[in-house]
Amino acid sequence: MAKSLKVLIIDDSEDDFELILRELKHSGYDPESERVDLEKAMRKALNNSSWDVIISDYSMPHFTGIEALQIYHELKLDIPFIIISGVIGDDLAVDIVKLGAHDYILKDNLRRLRGVLERELKQYEEKRSLIQQLNKDSLDSFNKIKDWAIEEITKLKKINSDLRTENIRLKELVSKVKAD
Repeated sequence: MAKSLKVLIIDDSEDDFELILRELKHSGYDPESERVDLEKAMRKALNNSSWDVIISDYSMPHFTGIEALQIYHELKLDIPFIIISGVIGDDLAVDIVKLGAHDYILKDNLRRLRGVLERELKQYEEKRSLIQQLNKDSLDSFNKIKDWAIEEITKLKKINSDLRTENIRLKELVSKVKAD
């Protein structure tokens, strides 16, 4: 059974878009996708829906993969971002990863997409699970501290009440001694 996948594809070529979708389907995914090729369209797509992955062409006439990656960082997204390019050198590929892309794939080697997606989606899921566990642990710790603090405040209120009572008794005793 095909795995559902919401993928935002940033590419100016309808043909390349179709090739990516075909490779996703061949890789066992049932992609729900949208193709954009301008900054405004990317921002709109990101605001209107949540995505499992972003796949961006590196070089387009009016919008680049690097600009898309900058928007990704600006919006503090935490999903895999993969660059696809027709021609990319090793130095540029390293620079792209240093800028925060999770991986890059050459268009003539789209077969790599399956492995890259599986790895990135697994890492994303592990990270999400770890964050959920950390949040649960933090909430548990907070609740323990809160319960302890409530107990201590209750004890302090009792001590304060006892001190007030004792203070009243001492004032009465002083008044009684002065009166005698």
